[in-house]
Amino acid sequence: MSTWLDARAAQNASYGSSILVTIPTSGTLQQIGVLGLNLSSGTLGSTRVEFSGTVTFQQPTTPADAMVTVYVFRGATSSGVLVYSLSESILASETGPRVVSFNGCDFSAQVSSSAVYSVYVTASITGMTRVGPESVIFTGYSN
Repeated sequence: MSTWLDARAAQNASYGSSILVTIPTSGTLQQIGVLGLNLSSGTLGSTRVEFSGTVTFQQPTTPADAMVTVYVFRGATSSGVLVYSLSESILASETGPRVVSFNGCDFSAQVSSSAVYSVYVTASITGMTRVGPESVIFTGYSN
């Protein structure tokens, strides 16, 4: 039976069109969240972190076919261990907001009082924006 250890959430935007954050350069990673969990009560080798999130993208004023990617790293920066990535294509004809949701798990979570995870996004074209809603949730468990 699993034991709940800790949970954290970061919510940058509670509803649609409530933020307008431009991803500055094609291919540039942009951090959307950093969360720390207390996993110190976990058992080495059987501690995991489950996560989910939603990021909403909007095409630039001159739409183009694009790819957006969400990355989850174990660590506070993108130099940490990549534990998950998801890429979605957004066609030029999709000019309204595009919600990208994800779910994943790190089965190699560190047993630590400060296990940190970070979430980044990137786009294949310049001018893509994040418009909300936007939220990530991380929960630690141990067997």
